[in-house]
Amino acid sequence: EHYPERSGRIYVLNAPSFFGVVWRLVKPLVDPVTLAKVCVVDSSSSDGDGDGAIRAALMERIPFENIPREYGGGSMVPLGYAPEEIMLRDLMSYNNNPQFGGS
Repeated sequence: EHYPERSGRIYVLNAPSFFGVVWRLVKPLVDPVTLAKVCVVDSSSSDGDGDGAIRAALMERIPFENIPREYGGGSMVPLGYAPEEIMLRDLMSYNNNPQFGGS
């Protein structure tokens, strides 16, 4: 009610093996609107194509050229170095700097 939904989709990729247990415990506590946005991709495929499962899940919503190469896509930008990610990191560093009023 006080916090608008900001995420369009939430992908959980390459989660550790214990994540499934934790997720089953936490899932009933998550708001249904948020829960509908969560996509947990099991990359431990028995056929050895876990990367294919990740790529397929991401391609449902993201164009191939925007998916990082680490996840089987064609993006030329290394994971973590998109201009938006760099600006967000810079903003967080600024906001967290005590000299500028951060904590």
